[in-house]
Amino acid sequence: MGNVTFNRDSKAYFPNLPKIELNRRGPARPGWSAWGNEAEPC
Repeated sequence: MGNVTFNRDSKAYFPNLPKIELNRRGPARPGWSAWGNEAEPC
C-alpha cells in the first residue's frame, strides 16, 4: 500500500478525526498536523 492510498483511505474512513503525520519532512499536508525533527513549524 502506498502513501497516497493510505492518505486517501484515512480521509475517507475518518473524515472528522484529527490526523497527524509522524516523521514529516517539510510542511504539513492540508488538514493534517505534522511531527518530526524536519517538519516545518505551523
